[in-house]
Formats: sequence, structure tokens, C-alpha cells
Amino acid sequence: MRRNIYGSTCKLSLQFKIFLLVGILLGCSVTTWAASEVFLYYDEDYGFNPDGWGDWKSTKNIEDAVVAELDEAKIASVVGDADAFVAYMEENPEGVIVSPIVVPEIVYTVGMKDDSPIENFLYGGGVLIYSGDTPFYAVGKKGAPGQKIVPGNQGVKDVLNFTAQYITTAGAAVKPTEVGKELIPSLEPFNPTRPAQLKVLEAENCDPIEVYAEGNDLADPVLFAAPDMKGYFVHFHMEGLAGKPADYLAQVGLEIGELITNRFGELLAVEPQGKLTTRWGKLKSLK
Repeated sequence: MRRNIYGSTCKLSLQFKIFLLVGILLGCSVTTWAASEVFLYYDEDYGFNPDGWGDWKSTKNIEDAVVAELDEAKIASVVGDADAFVAYMEENPEGVIVSPIVVPEIVYTVGMKDDSPIENFLYGGGVLIYSGDTPFYAVGKKGAPGQKIVPGNQGVKDVLNFTAQYITTAGAAVKPTEVGKELIPSLEPFNPTRPAQLKVLEAENCDPIEVYAEGNDLADPVLFAAPDMKGYFVHFHMEGLAGKPADYLAQVGLEIGELITNRFGELLAVEPQGKLTTRWGKLKSLK
């Protein structure tokens, strides 16, 4: 299976163009599915993974940089709490979510083998960009900022429906691929501590698999879709982020913003109308 296939298998873009063409040919008014805003999760009322993988301070530094990059590209974004996370997925089933390091228990926790809100979002066409420790390894516990729920390695199997863990704990040195340079111009070589094993993604029959930086058959960042998944999961800077310098975290956010802009920008609303949407509940602006 070829992995760097961004140019030939841009599913969301192709779907949009076909839908638009059909609408024009039929002479009807076309309402696109495009999300009105990119959603960034931030809620200090929920627990975090306190074991060196991240904290709310590092999340804020990353998300500030994402917002700044999206503003520059005239792509709307909103920062919201856990309740807003769920509401966004319901209102924007094919939207784009950035959730560094942890998700709240109300979108996935232990026991949600099927039909968790985040799984339904991904399989229904949504995009989740996730950083930090192994995805869904630690889940934020409500009302307990210093505590977490630990699904462990089962989290990946539950949400992505994998038979095996695609993460390795062996560190890697990765360098940008050609498609990585194209979509994430600021991406630099780095050493992720939880890179993706490409052989596992291929064995799980993921399609597409877009590799943005690679070393010795290990990848990070990498975008993929599991079988029957209409959306994408984006594995992005899986490494300990707590204690990283502010400029390093800002670099991670810049890279995420560039990927959103260059990979999904044409399907997102432009000209932000404001950061807060009250119907999503208590939202917190980082700016």
C-alpha cells in the first residue's frame, strides 16, 4: 500500500466538489457540509494526564498558536469546554477538532466500545487532531482537575476499532516527507516518543495513510482513516509536552494550524464572525 497519497485520495475535497457539481447541474441551491469553525477543546474543570504528557498550560500555548495561524488564514475557530465539545460534534458532524493530549470523559471513557460520541464523529466524517500521549490513554475526569480516567491501550481499540495498538513506545527520529513539507511548511525534524507504526496501520487496512514525517517505518505526524471511517484521525506530536518551552509548544500549534489550513481549508468557513457561540454553552476564549 502506498502511504503518501495526499494528492490522489483527498476524500473530503473530492466529496465536496462532486456535491457542488451535482448541485450546479441540477440548478439548485447548494448548502455545503463545511463546518463553520474549527473547534479547540479546553476545560480546566476536567482532569488531565499529570504524568508529564501535558497540562492545561501547555494546551493553552499550543491552542493560542493554532488560533493565530487560523486567524491569519481567515479560518474561523472557537475554543470550548467539554459540553461544547459534544455539541460541536452534533452540529458539525464533518467538522475539525483539535484536542491536545486528552479528551473529556463525556466523549469517550472506559466501557464505550461502540457508539461513543468521538467514535461516531470520526466514522461519520469528522476530523480529530490529537497530540501528546497515546490517543485516548488518559481521559479527563469531570470535577477533578488533578485526576484522570485510564482506559489505557484499550482506548485506541475502542475508538478506532483496531485489533492492535498502532503506537510504539520506542522513540524515533523523524524527518518531514515531501507531502509534509507541502502541507506543513514549518514542520521540522523531531523525536516523538509515541510514534505510529506504519506496518500496523497498513495491517489494519487504513486508507488513506498520509505520512508527514517518517523515520525507520515510524511516523509522526500522520493522518489516517480506519476501515469504514469517513473522517480522519490525525496523530500529531505524540510526546511529553508538559514542561516544554513555550516557543516549542507554539511551534506545535503553528504546525497544526498549517495542516488545517492547507489540508482542510477549502472546506472550512472563512472570515471569522467571532470566537464565541453561546448555544454551545460555556466557552472559554484563549485570546
